[in-house]
Amino acid sequence: MLRTGPQIAIAALLTCSTALGQQGDRPGEDQPPLPSDLAIPSAPPLSPADALAAFSTHEGLRVELVAAEPLVVAPVAMDLAPDGRLWVVEMAGYMTDPDGSREGDPNGRIVVLDDDDRDGEMDRRTVFLDGLVMPRAVHALPDGVLLVAPPHLILARDTDGDDRADEQIVLDDCFAGLDNPEHAGNGLRFGMDDWLHCSQHPWEYRYEDGTVQRRAVPPHGQWGTTRDEWDRWYTTPNSYPLFVDLVPKHYANMNPAFRWFDGVYERVPADTSIHPARINPGVNRGYQPATLRDDFTLRTFTGACGPELLLDDTLGEAYRNALFV
Repeated sequence: MLRTGPQIAIAALLTCSTALGQQGDRPGEDQPPLPSDLAIPSAPPLSPADALAAFSTHEGLRVELVAAEPLVVAPVAMDLAPDGRLWVVEMAGYMTDPDGSREGDPNGRIVVLDDDDRDGEMDRRTVFLDGLVMPRAVHALPDGVLLVAPPHLILARDTDGDDRADEQIVLDDCFAGLDNPEHAGNGLRFGMDDWLHCSQHPWEYRYEDGTVQRRAVPPHGQWGTTRDEWDRWYTTPNSYPLFVDLVPKHYANMNPAFRWFDGVYERVPADTSIHPARINPGVNRGYQPATLRDDFTLRTFTGACGPELLLDDTLGEAYRNALFV
């Protein structure tokens, strides 16, 4: 059930970048407005074709379209099954207005996309399960899917072959994500140990014959998780690009009095600076000196998410074991 296929080409198009809200403000700090003469380049919405033409990539790489609206809407997570079908979580209720007033509406979906002509671009959309509130993870199984729809971990099955879920079994009920969708469990990715690994969730799961067992783990990470060929797991906690568990993190929970040790949740890169192609004056907390450079470009990450480690040579031997965020 381990998946190591070429998911990296679509990860950039189907990930959701989450960033912290107005947290971190300091009492009495100066919050000056932007200079009145600052020339901010326009950023109009682009069609899929225009967006593809606007991308710039390293030599030898190209960006291809796999799916776009209306075939997929508000995607936040996906799983590419061995048969080539793409299972996608649509979180349609997230921040439809500045107050997030519709986040309790049951408008989330699990959809499955099919590439009928095998050209790499999806052609057909089927709603497998709808009526969900803020769903956030999916994992395809031979006989259905596992999904997270807070607070539940659900096994959904299609028993009559019409690609619609007609059986739902709640396997666990401890997932957050309704009150604060930015900080709650997600992932559900199989490791070499046959456990399903999550990000920002205090449990891992072993699935077998319609049931799960679980083990406690430190709930670090934020959105997305991936593994290397040694089964070391990587996460991205929003403002830092990458952490790694050099040893299985469930060891840190075996003694209730001792929850941490070296080798768990270790920082990977030393340099976290970024170099945007344009100015970023609208970023959260841009008035704080450490956020923007003098030219108004962002200094470091504010919404790192969706890590994906490429274990094969799909993009060429030079990118084997490359990690994308």
